[in-house]
Amino acid sequence: MRVWTLIELFRLTRAELFGLYRDIANALAAMPDSDPERPIALANLQNIRNALARPNPNFAPFSVQRFEIMQLRPNT
Repeated sequence: MRVWTLIELFRLTRAELFGLYRDIANALAAMPDSDPERPIALANLQNIRNALARPNPNFAPFSVQRFEIMQLRPNT
């Protein structure tokens, strides 16, 4: 299992984040306590919770938000 960074997670929609959370939680439930990937799964779940808690009411993907902000800036 790989570690998902917050930057990667910010690019996902709310539905994608919940789906990823469900998949990792299910994989974690099937892991033995001694599995070396267990700390990675726990870190991923924490990162997903942090991404879901970000202050963003519409949960548009990060790249779309950045594009919209760039469009609102006046050209100088």
